[in-house]
Amino acid sequence: MARRWHDSRPQSRTAKEDCARSGTLVATFVSRAGRSHQSGKEITRISVGYETGRDSFWLARWLRARGIDAHVIHATSVAISREHRWAKTDRIDTAMLRRGFLGWLRGEPGHCSMAIVPTLAEEDAKRPHRERESLVQERTSTINRMKSILIQFGVRDFNPVLRKAAQKLHAVQTPEGVPLPPNAPQHFGAT
Repeated sequence: MARRWHDSRPQSRTAKEDCARSGTLVATFVSRAGRSHQSGKEITRISVGYETGRDSFWLARWLRARGIDAHVIHATSVAISREHRWAKTDRIDTAMLRRGFLGWLRGEPGHCSMAIVPTLAEEDAKRPHRERESLVQERTSTINRMKSILIQFGVRDFNPVLRKAAQKLHAVQTPEGVPLPPNAPQHFGAT
């Protein structure tokens, strides 16, 4: 969530909403720079930093294309005090991010680390790997669920991964010597 600061009070509005409003976000940065120029302070660079998230990389590319120096901060890299149990609020999180980002801009080590913003082609190249990870995770979950159902009936020597497991499922018997109840094979997709 991007924060817009006015009179030191945060006004919550997502960056996506700002982008959808035909460049209001960029117009806000440019108008702030213009006001600073009118007061005698020259703005040579506009830098924006925010935490990683679903919208972080496309937003960074979008801002950079409009001349704004956008940085994506690894959320886990921002140093926090472990001495006390602090309340977690948006105001505190924003202050910690701002402190870490400004320290990083000054070149001080240890404040935070930045994520490398991938190009659109690099982001798209990750899609097959992510899809494979998702499929492998789904397969593992299904196999574990099948094994769990079999173990409920005392069957430990059946391997549901085998190619002909569906045909052999009807021959499986519980330790009592009875076949599996009719609802158990239905969970496996076998009839």
